[in-house]
Amino acid sequence: MQSLMAEKKQLIDDGILREISSEFESSKVNRLVKYFFQTGGKRCRPILLLLSNEALGGDQKRALDAAVAIELIHAASLIFDDIIDKETVRRRSPSMHHVFGEDRAISVGLFLASKGVEVLSRYNNDALTQTLADALVRLSKGEILDAISSKPTDLESYLKIADLKTGALFSAAAAIGAILAEASEDEVKTFAEYGRLIGIAFQVRDDALDLEETDGSTSKRPTNCGPELEINTSTNCSIQNAKGALVSQISIEHVERAKIELRKTSAQTRQLEEFADYVLEREE
Repeated sequence: MQSLMAEKKQLIDDGILREISSEFESSKVNRLVKYFFQTGGKRCRPILLLLSNEALGGDQKRALDAAVAIELIHAASLIFDDIIDKETVRRRSPSMHHVFGEDRAISVGLFLASKGVEVLSRYNNDALTQTLADALVRLSKGEILDAISSKPTDLESYLKIADLKTGALFSAAAAIGAILAEASEDEVKTFAEYGRLIGIAFQVRDDALDLEETDGSTSKRPTNCGPELEINTSTNCSIQNAKGALVSQISIEHVERAKIELRKTSAQTRQLEEFADYVLEREE
């Protein structure tokens, strides 16, 4: 899976550079716009789009622009997220607003989001447009809930925000890949649900890795928050104290549910199952 991910990532990165390099003549502006993509990133959402498309017999060349569009929009959401959270580091590099200032970072975020929508609109496909629109509304709702509330201290609230902020775009990526492969309506819905579940597992794993980096330990398990914790049940233990449960139960549960969704289709799903395992097992 690692070599496949690297291959797809290169295709996506090349596509991103093609799209944004031709927009500005100024080298100073080009450096600003390209900065975010030069600091790393796994490109999981656009890779998921390509894998979903291929699983249903789609044409990768036709789907590549949509994959680029998804990553442009995702990049914009992270720029805004860093500003809201006042994060100074993203992907172990200085965050965009920390380097260039909030005004320029906001301008780049607006450009990338708009460019992503424009790239996807070239398909002139109402289903794609509606899928993206729904995802953007859900993502924005998650951002609002995250911004106006204190950090959630129960798993139910935490998972709701993870579903909106991360599950929405993963779901859209898988669904758009299916739509471009001319899948049936039922298959599109199945792939959308697979993507949503994978997105939640991805976010949980991401947060768990952040916690591990913070305290430098992966072995401690708090006494008040064991692995028997129910996923959809509110609890008084904090998310920070629940990292054992987050990794061992929530991530695994969502990945397994995602794989069950795949079994509802006649698609070639081996790579998507491996992608699900990658989300669960990744170390960064």
